Amino acid sequence: MNKKLVFYILTLIVIVILALSLSEITLRLYERFRIMNLSSEYVMDMQDYFYYVPDPDTGLWMADPDKTKPYINSFGMYDFERTIPKKKDVFRIAVIGDSYMNGCHVGLGNRMTDIIEKEFKGRVEVLNFGISSVGTVQELYIYRSKVRQFKPDLVILGFLTGNDVRNNSRKLESSTGYGYLKNAPYCEKKPDGRFEYFPARPGVGTNKISYILRRYSYLYRFLRTKAMPAIISYLKDIRKKETDFRVGVWPRWYMDYGVYESEVMGDWQEAWDITEHTVLKFRQEVEADNSRFLLLILVDPLQVFEDVNMTVKKEAGFLPPKGFSVDYPSERLVRFASKNGMDCLNLGPVFKRYIKENDLKEPYFSFRNDGHWNRLGNKVAADALKEYLIDRYKIDV
Repeated sequence: MNKKLVFYILTLIVIVILALSLSEITLRLYERFRIMNLSSEYVMDMQDYFYYVPDPDTGLWMADPDKTKPYINSFGMYDFERTIPKKKDVFRIAVIGDSYMNGCHVGLGNRMTDIIEKEFKGRVEVLNFGISSVGTVQELYIYRSKVRQFKPDLVILGFLTGNDVRNNSRKLESSTGYGYLKNAPYCEKKPDGRFEYFPARPGVGTNKISYILRRYSYLYRFLRTKAMPAIISYLKDIRKKETDFRVGVWPRWYMDYGVYESEVMGDWQEAWDITEHTVLKFRQEVEADNSRFLLLILVDPLQVFEDVNMTVKKEAGFLPPKGFSVDYPSERLVRFASKNGMDCLNLGPVFKRYIKENDLKEPYFSFRNDGHWNRLGNKVAADALKEYLIDRYKIDV
């Protein structure tokens, strides 16, 4: 090989290594002095979203319980330290859900579950099993493998209509391209109407290199949380401008809007069937363990925006079709719960009433660049849930 060519190649390699090293050092300094805000309007440790390892029981990215972070307890939960034995005369609640319930965006002490625990002054213990990006099927498996051993008096299933129905459909979930649940448990509805559940596939597709980079490289985290989302957002804008979307046919980027169409068809109908079957199965297993079950319907930002039509047009590129209703999925779940004698609390009306009574301005209960609840959202949800717990389960304050 030509010596000059070898020299150029080696020089290029050195330059790349130096550039990567400088970027890594710069980002660590930025984080050290809080120059860069990595999560919209809130500041959080760069490792909060990446301190996870593949869990063999659920196939999900669970928190790594090696105790090097104070907010990860010995059970791998983003929660305070807990014990399996329950204290005498304490009402134990286990909350299961996705990132809205996990609440790492506001930090320990400010989440709905933390507020509830404080309000009842030691009479109630609230265990938070929330994990980002999961749906009802995966939450059922989380209950079996992680929650059941704690023998809670009440299990609260936090249901986010904005994406949980989609999460429960392998077809819809895979079409998003996210890949978060590719190895997680899932359910299929067979042609004869049967529902078949498939366990996690531990070890399949778990990338150790990716895990190491997630855990130790600030540059890798920056590329995943800032650079890639910016590129995707740019591509979305291009695609909106170049594509003539037909009314009612949601582009891949905004397919979650399909859950708000009251005329349910195709994959969405199957997703709803799987969702409702799984919620019933969930309650059955909880009650078989001598616990009570509560379906808590959460609030997606779109459901409380003042001008929903313009919000959808701005995001997806066209006005929503006839029959589009942000209240449809919540109202459907309320009817479903009532029909099946299921305890249910819908937070939608509570949030809307709070906006009206306090003359709030957008984005109301969420961060400006992130749909997750801010501290106010968690507080309003906690207040409503507290009232429900007192009224329904006669818990003394």
